[in-house]
Amino acid sequence: MALGEKISAIEFGLLPNLRHKMLLQEALDAVCRSAEAVRRQDPFELAAITIREAVDALGRILGVAVTDDVLEDIFSRFCIGK
Repeated sequence: MALGEKISAIEFGLLPNLRHKMLLQEALDAVCRSAEAVRRQDPFELAAITIREAVDALGRILGVAVTDDVLEDIFSRFCIGK
C-alpha cells in the first residue's frame, strides 16, 4: 500500500473496529503531512508537530500516552541536514 492510500478494514481485515480504523487513518494522514512538510523544506518543527499527531493517534489505539521525553529521545537520533 502506498503512503497516503486510504486504509480498507475490509481489504485487510486487521482492524477490530471503526474507531481503530479512523485513528489509524488519522495517523497515516499526519505522517503524510509531515513527509510533505519535509519535502517542502518547511521548518523541522512543523513536521514534528504532525508526527506528534500521528503518535497521539496510535497511542489512543494502544491505550498509552507517549511523553515528550520519549519523543525527544526518538528525534535525537535523527540527523536532519540541509
